[in-house]
Amino acid sequence: LADSGCFDEVKRNVKLIVDIAGQKEFRNEFDVVAIRGQTINIFECKTGSLDRLIIDRLRLIKTLSGTYSKIFLVTLYNPAEKSILERIKDFNITLIALDQLDSFLSNLQKSNQLNPNL
Repeated sequence: LADSGCFDEVKRNVKLIVDIAGQKEFRNEFDVVAIRGQTINIFECKTGSLDRLIIDRLRLIKTLSGTYSKIFLVTLYNPAEKSILERIKDFNITLIALDQLDSFLSNLQKSNQLNPNL
């Protein structure tokens, strides 16, 4: 992602720390955060099986991060369970299997060349 040239900034293992009553608390961690212009792109990487809780967590991240955010789920393999695939689609999460990553980056580079505002 960092070498793709598609993003202004790419950070790994971004910790989400919140201030609660003057105490800073670690709440979560994003695997990869990539920023382009006003858009935040959050990449969650999973090596094991996917379950409902993971998808619901990503949906919550999308809700909290707002309109100008995109959520990507990178997995070793495409999940076979139809209900998981439907939830991913319903929540507007982009699923990328590891063997599709090069193709995803190539398409992203092409779309950025055509429209630099993406």
